[in-house]
Amino acid sequence: MPGANVTGANLVGLQNVNMLGDTVNYTCETGKLTNSGADTIVLTFTENGWTGMDPTFICYNATTTFPPLPNVTQGLVGNFSGPAPPFYVSTNINYTCPENTATKNGEVYTTLTFTEYGWESLDPNFVCLEVNFLPPVLPPEAYVGGYLFGDDPPFHIGYVVNYTCLNGYQSTKKNGSTIITFTTLTLSENGWSPLDPEFECEVGLI
Repeated sequence: MPGANVTGANLVGLQNVNMLGDTVNYTCETGKLTNSGADTIVLTFTENGWTGMDPTFICYNATTTFPPLPNVTQGLVGNFSGPAPPFYVSTNINYTCPENTATKNGEVYTTLTFTEYGWESLDPNFVCLEVNFLPPVLPPEAYVGGYLFGDDPPFHIGYVVNYTCLNGYQSTKKNGSTIITFTTLTLSENGWSPLDPEFECEVGLI
């Protein structure tokens, strides 16, 4: 009989009586591979007994495939990157958003780890959305008495930034007798909406 049992492998092909030249296989259990990526080793029965055993043939939890790409209902599908397969327990890979996309938090990648139970699940909240890293461009005169304020980039489609007047300046736009204190610019697939031409900042009361 061949040597001691191999961790994570099954012995296949052993007969009650073996003849010279007979072979048996140690085959890794489902979901396991050796450090070299092999899943089988062949032993041959010779005049000196069974030969071909490699003491480093140990089967570990592993996979040769990346996790499945998410089935997204919004945003764009990214890509996996990292070391070449096979992947063993504690191996990390990155799921990266396509160019010019990011999550709502501005993240462009997340890391998944292969565990003894398989790949970690991708966070369903990690969604790659089209983004713009540039704020709206205003005419030079708009910066004399006003300024933009809002979230920092990246900006997603549908995001808004506000334009308001500096201290010492006052908006010329009114709703009845009420002064409109700010106006918004919205990012669409075509870029930022233009600044409201009726909203101007003139020197006024501080």
